[in-house]
Amino acid sequence: MSEPTTEAAGNLAALGWQGEDLVRGWVGQVAPTLANKTGSFVFGELYSLKTLPPRYRELLIAMTVAASGAFPQGAVEHFKLAMQEGLSAGELDEGFALLAAYAGFPTAIAAARALQVELKERGA
Repeated sequence: MSEPTTEAAGNLAALGWQGEDLVRGWVGQVAPTLANKTGSFVFGELYSLKTLPPRYRELLIAMTVAASGAFPQGAVEHFKLAMQEGLSAGELDEGFALLAAYAGFPTAIAAARALQVELKERGA
């Protein structure tokens, strides 16, 4: 497995991404193999792919994480990264509509609310 490319790692760091630190930090203390595999595959191989523009990659990740219901703050972080990468309000709105259709309205509403709370707390 590979480590993140300089470009991929630099892009994530420039956007204030803390996910890799989280995985390699406390997850690594409890499940080091999981942390290592996640770090090399997700933050290495997947973030090095070039076909999807970063804003759509982050939107797709955010919607998938939101649909799982397992880690709401992770979804919020990816929504913020997508917006920092230039995702428009209309694209975000359409993403929530699709999330509702495929993962359920309560899931989409909860994700939208979590993002709203985060943005309000940050004054955005």
